[in-house]
Amino acid sequence: MIPILDSHHHIWRHADLPWLNGPEVTRVFGPYEGLRRDYLMEDLMADMAGSGIVGSVYLQVNWAPE
Repeated sequence: MIPILDSHHHIWRHADLPWLNGPEVTRVFGPYEGLRRDYLMEDLMADMAGSGIVGSVYLQVNWAPE
């Protein structure tokens, strides 16, 4: 298997993103009902397991100030 470096991923806490808590609004990326939950490092690591991904780059913008 060829080692892969994932150049972009996201993690989030549902409670920190107000746009995930109200009624769904049409956005450029389509329906997002599946995003209305936490997705943390543990979730990312589980999703990457066995995929050949050996690392990933994380950059967060527009995050809750706390």
